[in-house]
Amino acid sequence: MDTAIQVVEILSQYAGNEIVSEYRLVLNETLAKPGEALASYQLHINGKWFQSATDSLIEVHSPAHGGLLATVPDAGAQSIDHAVDSAHKSLDIWSNLDAFDRSRHLHAFAEVIRQRIDELAEIETVVTGRPIREMRTQLSRVPEWLEN
Repeated sequence: MDTAIQVVEILSQYAGNEIVSEYRLVLNETLAKPGEALASYQLHINGKWFQSATDSLIEVHSPAHGGLLATVPDAGAQSIDHAVDSAHKSLDIWSNLDAFDRSRHLHAFAEVIRQRIDELAEIETVVTGRPIREMRTQLSRVPEWLEN
């Protein structure tokens, strides 16, 4: 599998105080092929990528074979404060949406998941080591939970 992680930026993305109504998928390769550099990521906060305030990294290993999949930043207090502040602002915006708009966002999110179940199951299997059949079954229920 070439792609080992996807970040689904859905539900709502916020730019300042406006809801960004476009739903995006961010795809990144994390399994290095022989001769290629290992994937390394930034922090993703409020719909944007950021460098961590610290240089410290966390290694992400495969639970199946123990091999190194990627490195991710070890967020420091400053980055965590920024993420929490952004989450509070997003919650305020989400809370002010009427039920129709919330439902519209949740249904759109459910549809993206429904269309990508096989890919998402494969990624979760690589990252968590859980059986692919179990992940497909579990992920097939997620759209229903979002829509009800």
